Amino acid sequence: MGPSSDWMLSLAKGSLHALKSAIPFAGAGTTFIVSLCLFTLSITQPTHLSFVRTLVLDTSLSFERTLKELFEFAPTLHRDFLDMRRAAATHRQLEDENARLKGWQDQARILARENTLLRQQLNLSMLTTLPHLTARVIGQQRGEAHNRLLLAAGYDQGVAEEIPVVSGRILVGHIAKCGNSSAMVVTTKDPSVRIPVVGEHSGKRSVVTGTGGARLSLVHAQDTKTFTPGEFLLTTTEGAFYPPDYIVGRVVAQKDGTHALMCALEEPMPPYVSILKHAEASHG
Repeated sequence: MGPSSDWMLSLAKGSLHALKSAIPFAGAGTTFIVSLCLFTLSITQPTHLSFVRTLVLDTSLSFERTLKELFEFAPTLHRDFLDMRRAAATHRQLEDENARLKGWQDQARILARENTLLRQQLNLSMLTTLPHLTARVIGQQRGEAHNRLLLAAGYDQGVAEEIPVVSGRILVGHIAKCGNSSAMVVTTKDPSVRIPVVGEHSGKRSVVTGTGGARLSLVHAQDTKTFTPGEFLLTTTEGAFYPPDYIVGRVVAQKDGTHALMCALEEPMPPYVSILKHAEASHG
């Protein structure tokens, strides 16, 4: 609704006000004229006086009802105009909100395309969803010499040894031993594992192993400053059966100037993990 609706509303309110102001004068004039006519008629034609009086009363009652209906309808019309104005304002707000959301959607699509191009330029493979089986974690063995999980899934559920285990984008470890209905996972925190990794931003490559705790260590004599602080260490396909682009750890700058490699698998352990069904799929 625009200026025309405001003009119509003002016109309706003005007409109603004018009608209200004019009614007392019109009523007085009408009463005077009718009274004069009745007086004249009572002198000249007294036999028709009763008929004319009844006609005048009926006409007055009809006119009164019409005026009453008019005044009852006018406030309703006013409320309807106000409701229409509020609905129009709400409609404009929704249109603005829709335009804003569409702009955000367009920006998200642009960022997604830029992200895809950057990954292609950096030669980083896209993380794909591999066939997997969800299993419940029913136990944990941890210490300085080992860090393992016990799962409630085994050969009967399609699990096999040497299959990677993940939780979202985080690498949990691999199946080391398997029974009919249970399996043991050697996690990325275990000192026996050797995991080839690549820095997400630096592109530097190395091999890490667990320490039994929250940190990882480099297998070869290499300075941890090779990596960029804050970047993730991702799995590669070099010499391992782990799927690529899963997070193994993160590089954290220390107060003494060194860099710590923190394991992405944190305590407490996830209650459920995903076992990749086909080991050959992880070779990429």
